[in-house]
Order: sequence, then structure tokens, then C-alpha cells
Amino acid sequence: MRFSKMDKKITVKRRNTAETESGGIKEVGDPVEVFSDWARVQPVGGDKRLNYTQMGYTDPKEIFTSNRPEEVKPTDFVEFDGGVYEIISVFVTEDKKFIVMEVSK
Repeated sequence: MRFSKMDKKITVKRRNTAETESGGIKEVGDPVEVFSDWARVQPVGGDKRLNYTQMGYTDPKEIFTSNRPEEVKPTDFVEFDGGVYEIISVFVTEDKKFIVMEVSK
């Protein structure tokens, strides 16, 4: 797989969390930037889009980037084009050149 059109600047961020007295988790402070990079963003199509829509996700997209996959956690989120997208899944392409984040608003 080879992409030459990495034309969207994305920022992956991580929420700061702390344990509450009752053992739960709460967000504290502002999210921390994990990394920013250029990426290719495309809509999810076909059966996958239908499945995500049935699961309640809106505006699902695939983000391809060549950054460090070990730094991305499914609990992180992605900002681009003025929107905030939650990560649905993260995987590495078969050729190990790109990570793919499937995201949704």
C-alpha cells in the first residue's frame, strides 16, 4: 500500500485520568498531545460503514498515517478539520508501513 496524498494535519490526544475515591475513573485537566502528523483521511464505505452506523457511530473515517503505532491507544482521540473523532480501532497495514485509525464523531 502506498499513499502519496497525506494532506490532512491530524493531532492525536490523550485524556488525563485519575482514580476517584470510589474506584472509578474521571478526567482531570486538559488532554495531552501524543503527536501531530500528516495523514490521509477517507470516509469508511460499504458494509463497514453500514455496520458502524448500526452500532451508533456517526461520520466514520479511516485515517492512514506513518507515525508510531505503539503510541496510539484506542482510548485516545483525533482532531482534524476542526472536529474531534473518537478512535474505534487501530491496526497496522500488512506491509507495516502505515497505521490505520478508524474513527467516528
